[in-house]
Amino acid sequence: MLKDIFNKLKNNAHLILSLSTLVLAGYLFLTTRSMEKDRKEMFDELAARLDSIAQSLFRLEQSKHPKVTSSQDFHGEKTNFTFSPNKKLIAFVQNVFEEYGNDWDRYWALKVFDPETDGEKTLVVDDTRMSSYIWLDNKTIRVFHNAGTGVRVYLDVSANRVSPLFTKDYEGPEIWTPDIEHSQKTREVVEAERVYFEKTKQKEEVEK
Repeated sequence: MLKDIFNKLKNNAHLILSLSTLVLAGYLFLTTRSMEKDRKEMFDELAARLDSIAQSLFRLEQSKHPKVTSSQDFHGEKTNFTFSPNKKLIAFVQNVFEEYGNDWDRYWALKVFDPETDGEKTLVVDDTRMSSYIWLDNKTIRVFHNAGTGVRVYLDVSANRVSPLFTKDYEGPEIWTPDIEHSQKTREVVEAERVYFEKTKQKEEVEK
């Protein structure tokens, strides 16, 4: 049972640290309980408690990742379902974390649906940092991926793709292209913010 608990948390170092603390507490629990109680029963009780806590930590970790709510900004308010320019295909993003065995590298999937044939297929499976997508034309979708503060990369995928592309199977430069325009806009925002606060601070000091 304890092996299953640790498997749920193996990709999350901070949760494992929390669980390690609980294991230590469990050890103290076993050594201080009355020795009249069967040790196996005590161990099973401890394992059940740890499993309950592990489940709570697991749900907490999942809740930190926002649900997909927009094709252009997963924190936005728009639906993530969008038509291709010619209205023949529908793209959307779906959480596939459990489908792929709770693998954090396989968290979001970009899919397309054909209303005429009712066919649905997965184009790209990415980790929690998939951030948005846009249609470039009727057959090509650009998928964006957060690569750090102010840094974004993308890959262009064909809507005709037969099998899913799993980004975890590739090194970054193999498939991702830096979004230079996004980086430039981010720098401009940071610079504008810096100038504003410097000027307003100077004004406040003069008024004092």
